[in-house]
Amino acid sequence: MNLLILAAHADDEVLGCGGAIARWVREGHRVHVLFFTDGVGSRGRNSAAAKARRQAARAAAKILGFSIAGFGTFPDNQLDRVPLLRLAQTVERVKRKVRPDAVYTHFWGDLNIDHRRVFEAALTAFRPQPGETCRTLRAFEVASATEWGGPATAYRPNAYIELTEGDVEHAVRAYRAYVHEVRADPHSRSVEAFLARRVVRGRECGVAWAEGFMVCRELAPL
Repeated sequence: MNLLILAAHADDEVLGCGGAIARWVREGHRVHVLFFTDGVGSRGRNSAAAKARRQAARAAAKILGFSIAGFGTFPDNQLDRVPLLRLAQTVERVKRKVRPDAVYTHFWGDLNIDHRRVFEAALTAFRPQPGETCRTLRAFEVASATEWGGPATAYRPNAYIELTEGDVEHAVRAYRAYVHEVRADPHSRSVEAFLARRVVRGRECGVAWAEGFMVCRELAPL
């Protein structure tokens, strides 16, 4: 299978589904990740920080085994200023190359505006039209964005992917590659919280480790 992950910022792919990526690659699937912003522009103009973020993304890709479909140049934390058409067209260009069977992206209720806009772009680019190859569209959670959203849009996983301990170890290594984004415990972006979230999601479905997702649209075989 071809899987496409749409991530507003480099590190969202690991926070949202790093363990699942490790499992998919281990099972022989092809995983592609498209990033939209440099992830640091909202903190001030700093080309060195942007370069370091890209290097971290490449390191995470090497650890987990995914390919980078592109680094977008849209303004960080300002995707609400970018026409949805431009965002959707960016997705569609990658879509034509990858022809994904499944797409994973941000939750529509996240606090971060970039996350919400990328979700909208995914819905637009993968409208359920005749001939569409994508059969699954799911949303993932990102620490310090999903749980900080409004109470009216609480994240409630209804699909889980079981992980092995090895999958989780690979995901942690990939997360540590984003050295400037990892926070000290008890921050929700600490390594301890990263592991705890996967323990909790595992217990929700009766396994040791898991990542939880919300199904946006799925053409199921049964």
